[in-house]
Amino acid sequence: IHLPSCTFEFRSRKPEISYGEIGEQLPYEDCCGFIRAQIPDEQERICFSNLVSIPAILHDLREKGQRSVSYLRTVDGVAECIRLQYSWLDEAGRDILVMRSDISEAYRKEQSQMQLLQEEKHAAEAASIAKSEFLSRMSHDIRTPLNGIIGMTYLARSEKDPERIADYLGKIDTSSKFLLGLVNDILDMSKAESGKLELHPEPYPEKEFFRYLDSVIAPLCQ
Repeated sequence: IHLPSCTFEFRSRKPEISYGEIGEQLPYEDCCGFIRAQIPDEQERICFSNLVSIPAILHDLREKGQRSVSYLRTVDGVAECIRLQYSWLDEAGRDILVMRSDISEAYRKEQSQMQLLQEEKHAAEAASIAKSEFLSRMSHDIRTPLNGIIGMTYLARSEKDPERIADYLGKIDTSSKFLLGLVNDILDMSKAESGKLELHPEPYPEKEFFRYLDSVIAPLCQ
């Protein structure tokens, strides 16, 4: 870029670029307009215009001695990322060297990695919420048999009839086993998270099921 005349010339370029001749000085704004016309998206065109403005380039060169920016060009749903690097070619003569690089492949890999990280973040957040809900529900479920054990123990202590005491003790035994099962379920969470949990579905006696209802659920309903 020749600042005094606001012109631009190619020193070298890829064969597919057909705009202008190497060494030919062209109006800088016309060159920017040529590239801008190849960017379909309006927001991307605005972004490009801001990045290649002479005041913005000069600001970074004076402050940092160099400038590196990238702009997107989405064509038919495929995003291309172009990097522009500016440095003084002849600071005294106010000439600026611009190097253009196509970094689309690196950009797409970076976007893919960011998307993967975002998905992993959402999965971790969902797992954390699920664990909190699980523990909250488990705390409630643990309280149910525990209250039954405490209540039946209180009744057994004040009861004189051996048969009723035996009934209370049986219900305490059932509630205790149910409570132990809940605690084991919580401990199994770590196995489930590591993929080591094994399930062994098997039938159990009908009487055991009704004993559970009578010892754990019925007192809660009452």
